[in-house]
Amino acid sequence: MDTLEALVAAVDPTAAQPLYKQIAQALRALVTEGVLAPDDPLPTEKEICRALGVGRSTVRAALSSLMDEGMVTRRAGKGTFVAPATMRRTLNSLYDFSGVVRAAGMEPANQVLSFSTGRPDQPVADALGLPAGEDVFRVERLRMADDVVMSLETSYLPCRLFPGLAEADVTGSLYAALAGGWGVEAAQATEIYESVLLGRREAELLGRAYRSAAFRITRTAADGRGRPFEMSHVVAPGDHTRFSVHLKRDGVSWGPAE
Repeated sequence: MDTLEALVAAVDPTAAQPLYKQIAQALRALVTEGVLAPDDPLPTEKEICRALGVGRSTVRAALSSLMDEGMVTRRAGKGTFVAPATMRRTLNSLYDFSGVVRAAGMEPANQVLSFSTGRPDQPVADALGLPAGEDVFRVERLRMADDVVMSLETSYLPCRLFPGLAEADVTGSLYAALAGGWGVEAAQATEIYESVLLGRREAELLGRAYRSAAFRITRTAADGRGRPFEMSHVVAPGDHTRFSVHLKRDGVSWGPAE
């Protein structure tokens, strides 16, 4: 059964639910069930209209709701496509990339681009609380989900805290390696988020156009004693990244002024 046939079977013009919601629901099911894969094209608006006997505004409303969810994307002059694999996570708690990927039903992998030792620049030294002259390990990795590149990560770790790290396997979870080999576990972290345009090298590594939109996340992680042990810069393409934040009222009143 092709996409149009599946839509015809799923949409009931006599049902109480609005048609655009039925269309969106049917397309969503095709994506979540794997019938439509990332980057697969959707039928055109005209094809959906003809198959279902509905107006273009109805189809556009359905597609717009899916775009708002990040499930599909519209490419100028080409049509509507299933969105590439996207990492979705909340900003309310500590997270591990590998865990987030597995929770999304994908398989994590890392490609180590470089591993070196040297003196950090001042922002890195300040973030890690290092005295002058102390060296750090610098680990640059491409982070992937189901072999799709999701981000470029550069981590800095004090050599003093992790003797022998150069011989360790860092192709898996770095935090798991640090916990297993040195007993250092992340208990808290501070992250700064910026919207940036990709440089040439970043764009090439991430498979994106030069100066396309991305997030840059600067993270400083600390252990249970509040001792910083890692600073990292993560660059993630905007179309592969979605964050959510849970907010709650904290001592704020919207009552009438006295």
